[in-house]
Amino acid sequence: MDHIRDKLVQAAKICVYILLSWQGILTFGFCSLGILLYYRISWIPLQTLLARILVVTLKFWGHSASRIDDTIIMNNVKVHISSICTYISLILAGLPFMWRGDHVARNILRIILFAITVSIINITRLYFTIVMSARGLPWKYSHDYINNLTYIPIVVLVFLLWLRAMRRRYKEQL
Repeated sequence: MDHIRDKLVQAAKICVYILLSWQGILTFGFCSLGILLYYRISWIPLQTLLARILVVTLKFWGHSASRIDDTIIMNNVKVHISSICTYISLILAGLPFMWRGDHVARNILRIILFAITVSIINITRLYFTIVMSARGLPWKYSHDYINNLTYIPIVVLVFLLWLRAMRRRYKEQL
C-alpha cells in the first residue's frame, strides 16, 4: 500500500511541477488568449457555414430541413446556431494544448486533426440535437445533456493527454 501511495505522491509532484513550469504557464496563457479571442470576434460566418453543413447532413439522412441564415427549421422547430454552438471556443482554448514543443510539422498536424475531430463531434452532436428536438424531446434533454456529455469529456481528455505528453517529456529530461 505504501508503494502505491508513494507512486501517487510522486506523480502528483510531477504534475504540479509541469503545471508551474514555463511550458505549463505558457500553455494556459495561450488558452486564455484563445478564449479572449473567441469573445472578440464575430463568428456569424462560421455559424452560417455550420448551419449549411447541418442542413446538408440532415437532408442526406432523409430529413426535411431548411435554413434561414444561421437558423435551421425542421418540423416547425427552429434551432438557432449561436457562436457557442460552433465549438470554436473549445477549439481555440484547446489549440495550445496540442502544441507539444516537438517538430513543427507534427504540432501543426496535431492541431489540424484536433480541429477536424472536434468539428465532426460537434456536427454529430448538433445533428442529434436537431432531430430529437424536432421529434418533441425537451431542449434540456436534446441539447443541454448532449452538450455536457460531449463538451466536458473533450476538455478533460485534451488536458489529460497534454499532461501525459508533458510528463513523458519531463521523464525524458531526467
